[in-house]
Amino acid sequence: MAMALHRLRRNKAAILGLVIAIGYVFVAIFGPSLAPYSPYDMGLDRALESPSLAHPFGFDELGRDIFSRVIYGTRISFVISVVSVGIAMIIGVTLGTLSGYFGGAIDAVAMRAVDIMMAFPEILLALAIVSALRGGAQVIGTETAIAYLIIAVGLYSIPQFIRISRASVMSVKQNEYVEAARATGEGTTGLILQYILPNALAPLIVQATLRIGTAILTAAGLSFLGLGVQPPTPEWGSMTSYGRNYLRVAPYLATFPGLAIMLVVLGFNLFGDGLRDALDPRLRLE
Repeated sequence: MAMALHRLRRNKAAILGLVIAIGYVFVAIFGPSLAPYSPYDMGLDRALESPSLAHPFGFDELGRDIFSRVIYGTRISFVISVVSVGIAMIIGVTLGTLSGYFGGAIDAVAMRAVDIMMAFPEILLALAIVSALRGGAQVIGTETAIAYLIIAVGLYSIPQFIRISRASVMSVKQNEYVEAARATGEGTTGLILQYILPNALAPLIVQATLRIGTAILTAAGLSFLGLGVQPPTPEWGSMTSYGRNYLRVAPYLATFPGLAIMLVVLGFNLFGDGLRDALDPRLRLE
């Protein structure tokens, strides 16, 4: 672990990604205290005003402060990404561990299900899940929309965790210390929880970090298409979608929410790549 931390500290890109990720979490938690204005206060007299010192991101088409709306949108993005990846990790690791440890029919069924799900592009699978959950409803509440996004992003993320946990468990269970514990009479549950899973967590942690960035991007994409969180709730994808109608006269309406998505996803990808290199330097491409 000490060597992994040392390698991680030497990776400047990973440290930059970690700083961005920490900043994202900080803004998500303390957003209401950091935002200088309410994200819902409108003023048609200041609609589409350009950025200024008092309003660094300018105003949208309804005269709302874009900077405050971007900050508030961080919390929604954070909840969707973290909860969906957490659900996917719990379900995926459980199924992957059972599949990798017991093998046989359990493994065959789990892998065929994974193959079927991974045959569909992720964004199309997420679109299908959200559309099915909405059931043709044109307008839904914010909490319901967030729940649908969490379910969609979580479901399509499960196969990745199943495959990685399965491979890790199959590798770890062959180690001598696992065989020694089994020889002393350790039960199946004890073997999995005390000896196998703790030594199979490294690739799962890396995958979870990378999936957070993917979850943010997918949730924003669904909202951009009108299948996610709806206005007036501030959400990066829907803000970018509405801002595209004003690209000629006020390009900053779509630019700043889009930059927020790009920066956060880049941060988690940089940190995830650096974490992977630190935990398993054999994967590095020299």
